[in-house]
Parts: sequence; C-alpha cells; structure tokens
Amino acid sequence: MSLAATATGVLASLRTRTAAGPWRRVLLTDWVLLALIVLVYSQFPDRLRLFDADPLVALVAGALTLRRILLGRRAGDLWPLLVPTVVYALICALSLFWASDSVRATTALVRLGKDLVLFVLVAAAIEGVGGLRRAAWAVVVAGILTTAAPLAQWYTGDYANDLWGFARVELAHLAGEIEGFRATGTLSDPNYFAQSLLPIVALAFGLLWTERGVLARAAAGWAIVAAGACIVLSYSRGGLIGTVAAGGLLVAGFRPWWRSAAVLATCALLVTPVVSRTYLARVASLERASTLTSLPKSSPAATNEHFVDEPGFRGRVSETLSAYRMLLDHPFTGVGIGNYEFQYQQYALAIGLERRQEAREAHSLPIEIAAETGLPGLIACAVLLATILTRVMAARRTLRGRDERARGLVTAIGIAFASYLTTSLFLHDAYMRQFWILAALAYATGRHEPRLDSAIAPHGAAGRAGSALVP
Repeated sequence: MSLAATATGVLASLRTRTAAGPWRRVLLTDWVLLALIVLVYSQFPDRLRLFDADPLVALVAGALTLRRILLGRRAGDLWPLLVPTVVYALICALSLFWASDSVRATTALVRLGKDLVLFVLVAAAIEGVGGLRRAAWAVVVAGILTTAAPLAQWYTGDYANDLWGFARVELAHLAGEIEGFRATGTLSDPNYFAQSLLPIVALAFGLLWTERGVLARAAAGWAIVAAGACIVLSYSRGGLIGTVAAGGLLVAGFRPWWRSAAVLATCALLVTPVVSRTYLARVASLERASTLTSLPKSSPAATNEHFVDEPGFRGRVSETLSAYRMLLDHPFTGVGIGNYEFQYQQYALAIGLERRQEAREAHSLPIEIAAETGLPGLIACAVLLATILTRVMAARRTLRGRDERARGLVTAIGIAFASYLTTSLFLHDAYMRQFWILAALAYATGRHEPRLDSAIAPHGAAGRAGSALVP
C-alpha cells in the first residue's frame, strides 16, 4: 500500500508541475507529428532518408501516452473510429485461413496492421483547430517537395536525371502510337503520383481561402499550381477525372461560388504551359472509351479487338471482371488478403481479354477489397469510411456561423479525402499510407474545440503571419 501511495503521490506531483510549467508546451508540441506526416506522405526517397518513419511513430505514441498520464488528455472520441477499424482488421486477419498464398496474405496483413496503427496515432495526436491546420500544412509541404523536381525536370527536358529520386519517370504509352515520359515523382507509378497530388490541390485551396498571412497564401497558391501541373505531367486520366471532381466540390463548398471558381480558373491558366498536344490526345481517349462502352454488345465496335489501341482500358476491364468473378465464387470469404494478384491469371484466362502474362492488381480499391475479403470486408470498410465522412459533415454543421475559417479548413480536408476516394475507384492499394494520413485528418476534424490551441499558439508578429506553420 505504501508503494502504491508513493507512486500516486509522485504522479500527482508530476501532473501539477507539468500542467503549470514549460513541459506542458513540450508535450503539446507536434513537430514530430508534422515530420512524420511529411515523411510518409511525400514518400521521401530512401537514398536521402536519415531515418525511417518507425522512430517518429514511436515518438508520437510516446507523446500521446505522456499527455494522457501527465496532462489528463483523454481520447474517448476515438471509440467510434476504433470499433470499425478493429472489425475490418479482424476480417482481413481471418482471411489468412483460406488464402491460397499464405505468404502474400501474411505480408499484406502486416502492412495493413502498420497502416492502421499510423492511422489511429495520427488521428489521436491532432488536437484542436490549430493542430488540424498544421497537419494540413504538413501534407501541403509534402506536395511542394514532391512537385519541385518534376517541374524542374520538365523545364530542362533532362529526363535521364531523376534528381536524387524526386523526379522519377516512366517511359510508357501515351496516345495512339506515341510513347513518352510520364512523371511519377517519388513514387513508382504515374497514376499514384497524380492520386497523391489531388488532396494537395484541395488542402492548398482551403489554406489559400482561410489563411491571413501573405506568405502563407502565396505558398498555398503555388502548391495548387504545382500539383495541377504535375498531374498533367503524369498523363493520368484518372487524375484528370479526380481533378474535375475535386474542382466541382471546391466550387460547391466554398462560397461565393464565383470567387472559388475564379481562383480555380486562374490556377488552371497557370498550368496550361505544361499541357501538350499529346496530353490532349490522351484525354480524348476517355471520350472514345465512353462511346465504346455505350454501344450495344452486338455492335462490332464493342468487341474485344477494339481494345487493342488502348491497352490500359483492355487490362482494366479484364482486372475488373476477374475481381467480380472472384467475389461470385467467394462472396463471404474472398480469396484472401493480398491474394487477388496471385489468383488473377487463372480468372483472366477464362475471360480472354488479357494478353500480359504477369500477375496484375485490381486497379480499384473497393473491387480489390471485395475480391480479397468478400462482402463482410467490403461492408466493414464502408462503415469505417462512412464514420470518417460523417465526422467531417458533423464538424461543418457545428462550425457554421461560429468559425467560418475553421469550417473552410474542415471543408477542404473533407474534399481532399473525398478526392482520394474518387481516384481509388481506378487504383488499388499500392500507397495506402497516404490514404490513412488523409483519413486521420478527416476524422480529426471533429476536434475543432479551441481549448487546446491557446496552450501552443505562437505569439508575436511572426506567429500572426504564419500561425499555421508554428506549433
């Protein structure tokens, strides 16, 4: 009893001293969290990393633990997030028992576990409107970092130099008989590069709309233009669709609409120097594909051989139909997490569209989830996403008329998350940590109370000019 009493007394003393002393500011600072967000979202090149994300994750977890012990911080609002997250993880874990390739399944499950830990930690670590704004800036800074090198590469025309891994390119089919370079940034695929930049456009637009400092608004404006230009340089058709969808949501979400439309139109004009005739020809292929899918099945133009001119479309159709048949064969179990790629050629052979012999991914996140974990996994993931989106909508309603700047930030975060979800209809889960970072920001919009901001708010002229960047 005496030992317990002594420990209780020491803990009470530490709480008193921490709550009143400089350690309070140390515990509430979020530089480690911001560094983690920048490192993870930018997919910083391995050759330039001084350290991996794991130490930063451990530091964020340690800071959260100390906040709870010494400052009495509670994370009770995480329960609505934890329940669907744990259910989804359990469904994926159970699929190990019937996965044909257990090695692939185990690898995929370990990766998912790490991603979900990152998701929950970031969601728990963001506190208040100030913390939310700084986290949004961290993602935008990651976007500025990853777009600078591809733009410099385009300007110089030197595609042999990848600029220390920041300006990777892929020599691929662009349109018709034309091949060329597609920007991939720090990633390995141009489509994912475009997908990662769409949230940058939305977040930077929200910061441009709500920031008061001239430098902060200039940085946000540049981020929009740079991200838009690199989406064009990626030649991603899915990126174009996502950009149009995000633009529509931004015009609808930020009033007056004509002002937001004017801002987006100005940014679009600044992007036009990187738009080439080849890019326009690639965009035109979307219209041809739309016409093709609207034709009757009996029409000769709708037969399989007409996909020859567009290998990407032919492959996507085969991948989608294969996933659909996997779901029909295993509606309640799926083929096992990480096993779509292993099973693909077996199903694609029966469909007869695929000419490539290698294993392929589903190129659609919801389709991949359904094929690998069945209807239970798809429903659990849908509940998790609905929980996050509901949180964003509730925050917007609460802030209406109370704090329009905070409401604008919440709106931008919601649109950023929605834009990533939109492009996930065309892409699978190759870079899911970016997705979970955005999901964490979206869930954290529910923590819009100003009570946490005063303890870590910057002071003085520098703080007023760039409050979003200083914890």
